[in-house]
Amino acid sequence: GDGKGKGDGKGKGDGKGKGYGKGKGKDKDRQGSGADLFYGLIYTAGAKTGNMLIRSWKATQQYGQEVMIASKLNPSGAVVGDKISFEVMQGKEGGRPLAVNVTVRGHLDEIKERAPDPTGSKEDIRKQILYYFSDDNLKHDKFFQGIINSTPGGWISMATILGCPRMEKMGATSQGVKDAIADCTELEVREVPEEGIRRRSAPPPLAAMQ
Repeated sequence: GDGKGKGDGKGKGDGKGKGYGKGKGKDKDRQGSGADLFYGLIYTAGAKTGNMLIRSWKATQQYGQEVMIASKLNPSGAVVGDKISFEVMQGKEGGRPLAVNVTVRGHLDEIKERAPDPTGSKEDIRKQILYYFSDDNLKHDKFFQGIINSTPGGWISMATILGCPRMEKMGATSQGVKDAIADCTELEVREVPEEGIRRRSAPPPLAAMQ
């Protein structure tokens, strides 16, 4: 009957942290200090307002839109092309979140390279496509597996592939994709009824979710 010990420690921790979190909203005066620190790149400024937008995947994901540096609230003097760290303060109702406590960390002179000009080399595109269709990826990629299993012949349309975030980032085009995988023996391309790509071998089954 050793080790029963039930009931020990009951009643500990009463008064469950009451009083925590009181005075919410005071933080506004502190301009978000102690908030999450984000890193990003200032990539554009409004012609009329001078307000600048920050390209920061994490911040955009968290707040649902790009964070802004208001031209009037820019004590750091950050300019387009600066790589910065910053914290975020909720903006006006319906307005963009605002960057505060901005620290300039570096500068990119050539910001255009991030524009939608084709940035992925043929080799980059080829590697990415081969990855999408690889056993390693298809064992875990429910999205592609679903398409392969629901289309006769297991074709994935070119539109679907070009819509993938990595392909969009590389500015891939259907012609670019076809050129990139022209000599890939493991894949085949079709033109009709719609452009598509498929593996010549059957895909592996989805791995059981761990």
